[in-house]
Amino acid sequence: MDNKATWDRFYTESSSSTTTFRHFEWFFGFDAVRDFIMPLLQTKPHPDGLLQVLDMGCGTSALGPCIYRHSPFPVRVTCADISPIAVRLMQEHVQTKAIQPHNLSSRLEFVELDCTQLHKHYGCSSVDLMVDKGQMPC
Repeated sequence: MDNKATWDRFYTESSSSTTTFRHFEWFFGFDAVRDFIMPLLQTKPHPDGLLQVLDMGCGTSALGPCIYRHSPFPVRVTCADISPIAVRLMQEHVQTKAIQPHNLSSRLEFVELDCTQLHKHYGCSSVDLMVDKGQMPC
């Protein structure tokens, strides 16, 4: 399922079959990994004060937004996916729901990004935590 067109079709069909937005959780949701992830955010932040979290292959999962919403520490969560449709759906959902962070300094963004091109967007050691629910084998 590493084909961009496949994912675009998947998110188009998923979103057109219902009028209510629904997260699609591949394997597991935030609650299953919360106790593993949150302690990892207690590391030293970047000079701008925000821990850099990358949710690679985010799709329409709630994982990245939940990290943003529940982290008591200041984080910049970047939810990245190859599908511009998934990115748009998540942007619209977050704006509609007005999701607020636990830490008011935290930031949340959604970007279209091919995981094979990470080196063009991130330098060495520029991400404090990378989460993934199946993207890496692709």
